[in-house]
Amino acid sequence: MKSPRILGFEVLIQCDNYTTAASCKFNNYWQVKQALWKEGEYIDVKVQFGSSPIRDKKALERYCDLLKANGLEFTVHPITRG
Repeated sequence: MKSPRILGFEVLIQCDNYTTAASCKFNNYWQVKQALWKEGEYIDVKVQFGSSPIRDKKALERYCDLLKANGLEFTVHPITRG
């Protein structure tokens, strides 16, 4: 059996964005998003990166470091095919 091919990675920020009531996690995410936007940085609830070992891996690591530095919880999942 052929193992799935990894096409990239998806970063999901855990911010309770699936609830209708505002939550502490979402408010924190929103404040960080606005502050980073003013500095020229972009974050979103779901961001995808390719599987290129150099360019995309460095971008993924930088993005995860940015989220960690701002106290946001997140998970990284592989995007696979086959």
